[in-house]
Amino acid sequence: MKLQIFDIENWVRVNRLAPVTDPLFLEADGSATPRGLFSSEIFGRPGSEDRRERWSYIDLGGRFLHPLVYKTCTQLDRAFPEIFAGLRDFQLGAGGRIAAVPADEPPPGRVYTGVEGLYEVWDRIDWGPAPEGGQRAHRTGLLRAVPRELAFITKWPVMPAVYRDVDTGAQKGGRIKEIPPINYLYVQLMSSAPSTVSGFEFADGARKRRAQDLLVEISQGCLSMVAGKHGLIQDRILGKYIDWAVQGVLSGPSVAKAERPEEQEVPFGWLGVPLYLVINLFQPFILKSLDERLRALAGGQERVLLPDGKYLELSSSTRAQLNPDTYRKWIGRFMRSQENRTDPVSVTAPDGGLVRLPLYDGALGRETTLADLFYIAATSVVADKHVMMSRYPIEDFRACHFARVSILTTEETEPRTVGGTAYPRYPALEARPLRWVDSVRLNNSYTSAMGADYDGDRVRLLGVFTQEANQEAAMTIRKTTNFADGQGKPSRQATNEAILTLYSMTA
Repeated sequence: MKLQIFDIENWVRVNRLAPVTDPLFLEADGSATPRGLFSSEIFGRPGSEDRRERWSYIDLGGRFLHPLVYKTCTQLDRAFPEIFAGLRDFQLGAGGRIAAVPADEPPPGRVYTGVEGLYEVWDRIDWGPAPEGGQRAHRTGLLRAVPRELAFITKWPVMPAVYRDVDTGAQKGGRIKEIPPINYLYVQLMSSAPSTVSGFEFADGARKRRAQDLLVEISQGCLSMVAGKHGLIQDRILGKYIDWAVQGVLSGPSVAKAERPEEQEVPFGWLGVPLYLVINLFQPFILKSLDERLRALAGGQERVLLPDGKYLELSSSTRAQLNPDTYRKWIGRFMRSQENRTDPVSVTAPDGGLVRLPLYDGALGRETTLADLFYIAATSVVADKHVMMSRYPIEDFRACHFARVSILTTEETEPRTVGGTAYPRYPALEARPLRWVDSVRLNNSYTSAMGADYDGDRVRLLGVFTQEANQEAAMTIRKTTNFADGQGKPSRQATNEAILTLYSMTA
């Protein structure tokens, strides 16, 4: 996993965040303080979407080290906390190594003190030898890679209130039952890192060291909320077994037949999903669609009108087989192997033979197969549906995204009109050789933000069922956060397309 230090200063500026400045949680009447950690003005009113999404920050009133950088420095040098707090002066040796200065006999040369001294010499510090591999190599490599502007911070993020809110539903006699502990750490940080200086060197140094330790404690507390066996990822995602969720292998989209952007196989905001995965993702809807299409055949009339305008006679025992149990058998047969996908749609006759159902034979000019039936049913099902794709490890929200569904069938497709509906990418089942697409095809602009490539990466897909959830998914695709990261930089870049194009031109 690649670690990068977050640019907090730029993030606060780009998102125009309001600071938390009041260490008091509630007013005397029980309402949240206007500038406090539960403020409705800063984080939005309780129950709103803003309260889940709005961040804030604490102004530290001076320079501090990023918690990851500080923790790494203390692991390399045990005297570093006292050097940082200004309790021990230091010098840079000839090679740039930090050396604590004895209090009784200061050596000749420039002497530096505290965090301001560290800030001044940061780019000239030599963190010592880095042996091949091992923890020390990782630590020194991190410190060498972090620029001074990111290593030192003057602000610290405050997470959205919904994840640390007051338990207002557990009040008894006007008393609040529980306030999550991280709120108390935020309060201590506001109290330990004021901008004023007392004038007492020891007291100011101890206070600054305490504020720095609190930054480390808060960052570790936030990490523990997400990671580990009891974290949110394990509890809400990895530890859940969800019906109608599937896994697939990523591959690049086909651009062979696309001459204009609107002709792309997988446009931005869409995800190419193989037909067999679509059937699994939306199986309840697929079964309902099949039942609606075959309900006329399963009715009481022995002579029924087919979609092609022809009549078909079925015995009562044959009609009785047109039910969800039979549809599930068809799905199982379609899933078992690619050869079964072109089997004709049929049921068992009373004599043990097969009765073929020529549903769309007239429009197709051939017999109706399982692939035809499922493609037509799935196309109508996903017309207003989305899927959520997740790629592990989930480092941030860009590892999950919503998309419309572009159904993938065979490599060769053709435009067809069946049952009055036009299908621009209908599977060419008569093509030879018949090659099926069984991998998930991702728009190339998503790969850089997700850290994905096409060397066997697996993703997890989950169908979005309800109308409300699909409306929210459509809005999420159009949100600014789907195009830019927290610092305002573009997160969707089509770099892979350019590389693949140059490779194809020179191969």
